[in-house]
Amino acid sequence: MRPSLRLGRIAGIEIGVHYTWLFAFALIAWSLAEGLFPSEFRGSRATYWATGVLAALLLFASVIVHELAHSVVARARGMTVHGITLFIFGGVSNLGDEAKRPQDEFAVSVVGPLASLVLGWRGMGAPATAG
Repeated sequence: MRPSLRLGRIAGIEIGVHYTWLFAFALIAWSLAEGLFPSEFRGSRATYWATGVLAALLLFASVIVHELAHSVVARARGMTVHGITLFIFGGVSNLGDEAKRPQDEFAVSVVGPLASLVLGWRGMGAPATAG
């Protein structure tokens, strides 16, 4: 999937967004700002919208972390990484070739969900550990 808009590079990997991402972003922010937050919390409409936009940005930041995990491990295992594209259903790492060994395929596949689990675990207030 080709990005419509390039955001920049992280760890040498180009990050872009497809135009469909704008629809998803707007829908998430709107549904939180006009639906969930007013029914659950007291506050102003501006606060609901600011929080909805922030929450949508954080969701897509977590998608970037997930896809970066795939891409960094793929690159470390010798695969070509063209970039990451965010779109309406999440994100996709654009790899130029396939893994040559099953263990490389497994490592690239499993690291994204592991990164998401770590983000979720940390987001639930798990204490940081030294080391």
